[in-house]
Amino acid sequence: MPDGFGEGLLLNEFAPYRRQRRWLLGMGYRFVELHDRPAEDHVAPELQLLAILRERRFPYTSLGPAVEGLLKMSPRATFDDAGFMQATRGNNCSHEGSHGVIYELARERAGTKSFSGEAVTEALLVGEGFAIAFDLLLTFMLLSHERRSAPLLFSLNVVQSSLGLRELERAQPGILRRLAAFAQDEPTGMLKLLTAASLVANVRPVARALGAPFVQYLVDFSGLDSRYAEEAKVLIDASLSLGIDFRRDLARTFFRFNDLEGAYHAVCQRPLEYHFEAGSLFHDVLPSATAVALVD
Repeated sequence: MPDGFGEGLLLNEFAPYRRQRRWLLGMGYRFVELHDRPAEDHVAPELQLLAILRERRFPYTSLGPAVEGLLKMSPRATFDDAGFMQATRGNNCSHEGSHGVIYELARERAGTKSFSGEAVTEALLVGEGFAIAFDLLLTFMLLSHERRSAPLLFSLNVVQSSLGLRELERAQPGILRRLAAFAQDEPTGMLKLLTAASLVANVRPVARALGAPFVQYLVDFSGLDSRYAEEAKVLIDASLSLGIDFRRDLARTFFRFNDLEGAYHAVCQRPLEYHFEAGSLFHDVLPSATAVALVD
């Protein structure tokens, strides 16, 4: 994006981010400065996702001039890493881009059938699961990155998860090192697992935990190496703890706003196993979505 700040790091050194961007541009998506977008995008950006996908236009902020302006306003100010990340707000293009991947694959899968109602609602719920998973995969890849500036630049270009990494490490010393290794060694399995767990959270918005048999079902579905069975269970539990207010309140508001509330409830009432069976949207598009991120 023109006048970016730190995006070059992600494009050059995080291959999934680069592959996703290349694929979206090939599909006709374009990036439009936020001040050129309608006022509704400023007031309620989360409610505009469906319009963004239909128009293939992702809004973004020119972060380079913005950061430069901030520093000029207070040239003697210094920031520690945590303070900078808490005080600034970046772009959501990787998250919205993941929605774009699922939306386009779902629309292609629908073919001549109507892509509305429950079909588009299911695509949006699967897309949110994939978007959360994609951002988390990048986050775990970042853990093994050596550049000190990487977390700061990363925070301006990737949606920051509410997953408490420090809390995870305190509860299980060494878990972050193991998750970083997991992301490097088994990115496909991690992305599938995180997407599956996040989808479960989206269609069961008040769920806080899964029974052991279904946890194992998700691990098996993701095709994970048994070396990472314990880490997989940590990620499933963590995924169910993320964004509970979003899942319970904002998601319902979003679907009501887009006249899809009935379709949303219908999709959420389907058995969990439905989403993992051949013929379901999630089952059919996940291999292609994963390939967009992880295969050149």
